[in-house]
Amino acid sequence: MALGLATIKLFGFQATQSVALLSSAVDSCLDAVASLINLVAVRQALVPPDRGHRFGHGKAEALAGVFQAVLIGLSAVYVVIEAAERLANPAPVSESGVGIVVMAVSMVATLALVRYQRRVARRSSSLAISADAAHYFSDVLANIVVVIALVLAAMPQLAWLDPLIAFGVAGYILHSAWVVVRTAGDQLMDHELPGDVREQIETAIRDVGEIRKLVDLRTRASGADRFVQARICLDSGLSLVEAHAIATRVSEVVRRVLPGAQVHIVPEPAGASVMKAGRRSADATEH
Repeated sequence: MALGLATIKLFGFQATQSVALLSSAVDSCLDAVASLINLVAVRQALVPPDRGHRFGHGKAEALAGVFQAVLIGLSAVYVVIEAAERLANPAPVSESGVGIVVMAVSMVATLALVRYQRRVARRSSSLAISADAAHYFSDVLANIVVVIALVLAAMPQLAWLDPLIAFGVAGYILHSAWVVVRTAGDQLMDHELPGDVREQIETAIRDVGEIRKLVDLRTRASGADRFVQARICLDSGLSLVEAHAIATRVSEVVRRVLPGAQVHIVPEPAGASVMKAGRRSADATEH
C-alpha cells in the first residue's frame, strides 16, 4: 500500500513539480520502508522466549522504531533542502488538477489502511502497528494541506506557498521522528506503564484481603508484552502453601487488568521489608 501511494505521488510530482507534493511522496516512500521494518520487527517480537532471551524478543519493535526515526529525520532534511531551493527560485505549480486527483486517491486509500491497522492493533496490542496507524492518519491531515498548496501555488503570485508548505510538511515529518524515538526510548529504558494502568493494578492487588502491604510494584513493556512484579507482605503465621496460594491469586487478579501479562509476585512475612531496609541503612552507615 505505502509503495503504491509513493509511486502515484512521485508521478504527481513529475506532472506538477510541486515540492509540497514531493515532500508527501518522500513521506510515503519512508512509510513503505517503515512498514517493511515493522513487518520484520513484529515477526521477531513474536518469537517465543529462548535460552538467550528469557524475557522474549519484544524490544525488537523498539529497536526498529529507532532505525525508522533516523530514516525519517534524514528525509526531512532532504525535503528542507528541496524547499529552500524552490523558495530561492519560485515557480508556479503546473497541472495542479493532476496533483489534486493523486492526493484525493491517496487520502481514500490511506483512510482504508488506517481502519484496517487500528483493528489489527486492538487485537494484537502491537506498539509498532498502533504507531503505524497513527502515523498514516496524520498523513491524511498533511495531504489536505498539500492539496491547498496545489490549488493556491498554481497562481504565479502565490508560488512561494508551495515551498513554504513543504517546510511545514518537513516539520511534521521531524515531529513524527521525535514521537517514534520517544516511544521506542520508553521501552528500551523499561519505562513504567501509564499511571492509570499502575493505579488499576495497585487497586486490584490491595483488594485481595490477606495482603497487609504492597511493596515495590514494578511494571514495564516490551513490544506487545507487559511485565509486572511486586512483593506482598502477608501474615507471618501463614504456611508456605497458603502464601503461595495468595500470590497465585494476586497474579490472576493482575492478569484481569492486563490480560496476557507476565506477572511475578513474591510473598514475604510482614515486617521483612522493614528489616531489609534497616539492614541496608546499617550497612551504609558502616561503610
